[in-house]
Amino acid sequence: MLKIYGVTQSRTYRILWLAHEMGIAHEHIPVTTRGDAPECKADWFRAINPNARVPAIDHDGFRLWESFAIAIYLAKKFGSDLYPRTVEGEARMLQWAFFMANDFEMPVADMLRNRLLLPEADRDEALAVEGWRRLQGPLAVLEAELGRQPFLAGATWGLADFAVASVCMSLLLLKADLAAFPKFAAWLKASAARPAARAAARA
Repeated sequence: MLKIYGVTQSRTYRILWLAHEMGIAHEHIPVTTRGDAPECKADWFRAINPNARVPAIDHDGFRLWESFAIAIYLAKKFGSDLYPRTVEGEARMLQWAFFMANDFEMPVADMLRNRLLLPEADRDEALAVEGWRRLQGPLAVLEAELGRQPFLAGATWGLADFAVASVCMSLLLLKADLAAFPKFAAWLKASAARPAARAAARA
């Protein structure tokens, strides 16, 4: 049995989405990350992820952390059609995953923290504005790519699309103005409407 540790309002959402996308039977174990004594800092969870962060998984004794490492493991272990069939496709998928990690996640995190997550007294709107400014280049790259083909994985929605959409979903939560990126906006909206994405949000 696959055990998925973490709360939905975290990167754990990505793993829950993929598990639903692939139809993998799993047990979701919510692990709190906030409060005076978050469960992620407890000794029992540090034995699973010594970084005291979510998500993490335990698959019949095999423990793993870091969300996209988990995603690749699950897609290959369970033989998902989402996984690229060629070395070139795999490299392209990893390209998009690293692009998200290097160019997208931190600006989005700055926006989330300073517009939604932090107490209002601790928010810095200037950091949120700067985060949005930093996203303009990466969003233009995605818009251009989706102008050339319907999905980042090519002809069908695949793990490259999952890698990007699972990070970019935060833009919908933030109600970001994507009018300048219509192809990306339509693609993101369609990704968010996938039954598995909706099922994960309810977990």
